[in-house]
Amino acid sequence: GSLRIITHHGSPAPDGGVFTNVSGSSLVVPIINDAGNVSFLANEGSTGVYTSVGGVIGKVARDGDAVPGIPGATFAMNFGYVWKPFFGVTNGFQFLTRMDGSTTGADNYAIWGGVAGQPQMIARKSGEIPGLPGLFFPSINFIFEAATANTVGQTALCTSLSGTGVVSNVNDNAVLVGGAGGYSIVVRGGDAAVALGLPQD
Repeated sequence: GSLRIITHHGSPAPDGGVFTNVSGSSLVVPIINDAGNVSFLANEGSTGVYTSVGGVIGKVARDGDAVPGIPGATFAMNFGYVWKPFFGVTNGFQFLTRMDGSTTGADNYAIWGGVAGQPQMIARKSGEIPGLPGLFFPSINFIFEAATANTVGQTALCTSLSGTGVVSNVNDNAVLVGGAGGYSIVVRGGDAAVALGLPQD
Protein backbone atom coordinates (compact mmCIF):
# COMPACT_ATOMS: atom_id res chain seq x y z
CA GLY A 1 0.00 0.00 0.00
CA SER A 2 2.99 2.36 0.01
CA LEU A 3 6.27 2.98 -1.79
CA ARG A 4 9.64 3.93 -0.34
CA ILE A 5 12.71 5.27 -2.12
CA ILE A 6 15.77 3.01 -1.96
CA THR A 7 18.02 5.47 -3.76
CA HIS A 8 17.81 7.86 -6.69
CA HIS A 9 19.79 9.99 -9.12
CA GLY A 10 21.84 12.38 -6.98
CA SER A 11 21.74 10.27 -3.81
CA PRO A 12 25.03 9.74 -1.89
CA ALA A 13 26.94 6.68 -3.10
CA PRO A 14 29.15 4.38 -0.99
CA ASP A 15 32.47 5.57 -2.46
CA GLY A 16 31.84 9.20 -1.51
CA GLY A 17 30.29 10.44 -4.74
CA VAL A 18 26.68 10.49 -5.88
CA PHE A 19 24.69 8.18 -8.12
CA THR A 20 24.42 9.61 -11.63
CA ASN A 21 22.22 6.76 -12.83
CA VAL A 22 20.31 4.02 -11.04
CA SER A 23 19.42 0.67 -12.66
CA GLY A 24 20.31 2.11 -16.03
CA SER A 25 20.67 -1.18 -17.91
CA SER A 26 17.81 -2.90 -19.67
CA LEU A 27 19.58 -6.20 -18.87
CA VAL A 28 19.45 -5.79 -15.10
CA VAL A 29 16.41 -4.75 -13.08
CA PRO A 30 16.30 -4.30 -9.30
CA ILE A 31 15.56 -7.49 -7.36
CA ILE A 32 14.21 -7.98 -3.85
CA ASN A 33 14.15 -10.89 -1.42
CA ASP A 34 11.67 -11.85 1.28
CA ALA A 35 13.59 -9.83 3.87
CA GLY A 36 13.09 -6.64 1.84
CA ASN A 37 16.72 -6.34 0.76
CA VAL A 38 17.30 -4.99 -2.75
CA SER A 39 20.12 -5.29 -5.27
CA PHE A 40 20.43 -2.95 -8.22
CA LEU A 41 22.76 -1.64 -10.91
CA ALA A 42 23.89 1.99 -10.64
CA ASN A 43 26.51 4.43 -11.90
CA GLU A 44 28.86 6.21 -9.50
CA GLY A 45 31.34 7.43 -12.10
CA SER A 46 31.28 3.88 -13.48
CA THR A 47 28.72 1.07 -13.38
CA GLY A 48 28.50 -1.20 -10.35
CA VAL A 49 26.32 -3.65 -8.45
CA TYR A 50 24.94 -2.38 -5.14
CA THR A 51 22.67 -3.63 -2.37
CA SER A 52 20.32 -2.02 0.09
CA VAL A 53 20.28 -4.11 3.28
CA GLY A 54 18.42 -2.71 6.26
CA GLY A 55 18.31 0.63 4.47
CA VAL A 56 22.11 0.80 4.14
CA ILE A 57 23.49 1.08 0.58
CA GLY A 58 26.63 -0.97 -0.04
CA LYS A 59 28.81 -1.52 -3.10
CA VAL A 60 29.48 -5.12 -4.08
CA ALA A 61 31.72 -4.42 -7.08
CA ARG A 62 32.16 -1.69 -9.68
CA ASP A 63 33.63 -1.46 -13.16
CA GLY A 64 37.42 -1.13 -12.89
CA ASP A 65 37.66 -2.51 -9.34
CA ALA A 66 40.38 -5.11 -8.76
CA VAL A 67 39.13 -8.68 -8.88
CA PRO A 68 39.81 -10.50 -5.56
CA GLY A 69 42.25 -13.37 -5.97
CA ILE A 70 43.22 -12.67 -9.61
CA PRO A 71 46.21 -10.29 -9.78
CA GLY A 72 45.93 -7.82 -12.64
CA ALA A 73 42.24 -8.52 -13.34
CA THR A 74 39.47 -5.95 -13.02
CA PHE A 75 35.68 -6.16 -13.09
CA ALA A 76 34.12 -5.17 -16.43
CA MET A 77 30.61 -3.97 -15.69
CA ASN A 78 29.87 -1.40 -18.37
CA PHE A 79 27.94 -1.98 -21.58
CA GLY A 80 25.92 -4.93 -20.35
CA TYR A 81 28.78 -7.05 -19.01
CA VAL A 82 26.94 -7.76 -15.77
CA TRP A 83 23.60 -9.52 -15.56
CA LYS A 84 21.44 -12.16 -13.88
CA PRO A 85 21.71 -11.00 -10.27
CA PHE A 86 19.64 -13.03 -7.83
CA PHE A 87 19.48 -13.26 -4.05
CA GLY A 88 20.63 -16.43 -2.34
CA VAL A 89 21.35 -15.97 1.36
CA THR A 90 19.40 -13.29 3.19
CA ASN A 91 21.90 -10.45 2.77
CA GLY A 92 23.87 -11.75 -0.20
CA PHE A 93 23.24 -12.43 -3.83
CA GLN A 94 24.93 -13.71 -6.96
CA PHE A 95 25.65 -12.23 -10.37
CA LEU A 96 27.54 -12.97 -13.57
CA THR A 97 30.09 -10.52 -14.90
CA ARG A 98 33.02 -10.21 -17.27
CA MET A 99 36.60 -9.54 -16.17
CA ASP A 100 39.32 -7.61 -18.04
CA GLY A 101 43.07 -7.31 -17.56
CA SER A 102 44.96 -10.54 -16.87
CA THR A 103 42.22 -12.76 -18.36
CA THR A 104 41.53 -14.31 -21.76
CA GLY A 105 38.42 -15.15 -23.74
CA ALA A 106 38.55 -18.62 -22.20
CA ASP A 107 38.41 -17.50 -18.55
CA ASN A 108 37.03 -13.94 -18.45
CA TYR A 109 33.55 -14.62 -17.03
CA ALA A 110 32.63 -15.76 -13.53
CA ILE A 111 29.70 -16.00 -11.14
CA TRP A 112 30.23 -13.94 -8.00
CA GLY A 113 28.35 -13.86 -4.73
CA GLY A 114 28.57 -12.59 -1.19
CA VAL A 115 27.71 -9.33 0.49
CA ALA A 116 28.64 -5.72 -0.17
CA GLY A 117 32.39 -5.22 -0.08
CA GLN A 118 33.18 -8.95 0.02
CA PRO A 119 32.45 -10.59 -3.36
CA GLN A 120 33.46 -14.25 -3.63
CA MET A 121 34.03 -16.17 -6.85
CA ILE A 122 31.56 -19.07 -7.17
CA ALA A 123 32.44 -20.43 -10.61
CA ARG A 124 34.80 -19.31 -13.39
CA LYS A 125 35.09 -20.26 -17.04
CA SER A 126 37.89 -22.85 -17.41
CA GLY A 127 38.49 -22.73 -13.65
CA GLU A 128 39.03 -25.75 -11.44
CA ILE A 129 35.76 -26.71 -9.73
CA PRO A 130 36.01 -26.00 -5.98
CA GLY A 131 35.82 -29.20 -3.97
CA LEU A 132 36.37 -31.42 -7.02
CA PRO A 133 40.16 -31.47 -7.60
CA GLY A 134 41.18 -32.24 -11.16
CA LEU A 135 37.83 -31.28 -12.68
CA PHE A 136 37.33 -28.02 -14.58
CA PHE A 137 34.47 -25.85 -15.82
CA PRO A 138 34.29 -25.34 -19.62
CA SER A 139 35.44 -22.22 -21.47
CA ILE A 140 31.90 -21.21 -22.44
CA ASN A 141 29.34 -18.91 -20.83
CA PHE A 142 26.03 -20.67 -21.18
CA ILE A 143 26.39 -22.87 -18.08
CA PHE A 144 26.66 -19.78 -15.92
CA GLU A 145 23.69 -18.09 -17.56
CA ALA A 146 21.50 -21.03 -16.49
CA ALA A 147 22.70 -21.18 -12.86
CA THR A 148 20.17 -20.87 -10.03
CA ALA A 149 20.44 -20.38 -6.26
CA ASN A 150 18.33 -21.26 -3.25
CA THR A 151 17.55 -19.35 -0.07
CA VAL A 152 20.59 -20.69 1.80
CA GLY A 153 23.05 -19.57 -0.86
CA GLN A 154 23.70 -22.82 -2.73
CA THR A 155 24.22 -22.61 -6.47
CA ALA A 156 23.06 -25.31 -8.87
CA LEU A 157 24.24 -25.62 -12.46
CA CYS A 158 24.53 -28.14 -15.25
CA THR A 159 27.99 -28.19 -16.80
CA SER A 160 30.30 -30.08 -19.09
CA LEU A 161 33.51 -31.28 -17.47
CA SER A 162 37.15 -31.64 -18.39
CA GLY A 163 40.13 -32.98 -16.49
CA THR A 164 41.15 -36.12 -14.66
CA GLY A 165 39.19 -39.24 -15.61
CA VAL A 166 36.81 -37.41 -17.97
CA VAL A 167 35.78 -39.43 -21.05
CA SER A 168 34.04 -37.59 -23.88
CA ASN A 169 30.36 -38.52 -24.30
CA VAL A 170 30.55 -40.86 -21.29
CA ASN A 171 31.02 -38.89 -18.05
CA ASP A 172 31.80 -35.39 -19.29
CA ASN A 173 28.66 -33.65 -17.99
CA ALA A 174 27.09 -33.27 -14.56
CA VAL A 175 24.68 -31.39 -12.35
CA LEU A 176 26.55 -29.66 -9.51
CA VAL A 177 25.42 -27.97 -6.32
CA GLY A 178 27.54 -25.88 -3.97
CA GLY A 179 29.39 -22.59 -4.11
CA ALA A 180 32.66 -20.84 -3.32
CA GLY A 181 33.38 -23.34 -0.53
CA GLY A 182 33.06 -26.34 -2.83
CA TYR A 183 30.71 -28.28 -5.09
CA SER A 184 29.32 -31.78 -4.98
CA ILE A 185 28.04 -33.83 -7.92
CA VAL A 186 24.30 -34.49 -7.83
CA VAL A 187 24.31 -36.67 -10.92
CA ARG A 188 26.89 -37.28 -13.67
CA GLY A 189 26.85 -38.80 -17.11
CA GLY A 190 27.59 -42.52 -16.82
CA ASP A 191 25.93 -42.88 -13.42
CA ALA A 192 23.66 -45.90 -13.11
CA ALA A 193 20.03 -44.86 -13.38
CA VAL A 194 19.03 -47.45 -10.76
CA ALA A 195 21.06 -45.51 -8.22
CA LEU A 196 18.54 -42.69 -8.70
CA GLY A 197 15.55 -44.95 -8.09
CA LEU A 198 14.74 -45.46 -11.77
CA PRO A 199 13.88 -48.83 -13.34
CA GLN A 200 16.93 -50.66 -14.69
CA ASP A 201 15.41 -50.90 -18.17
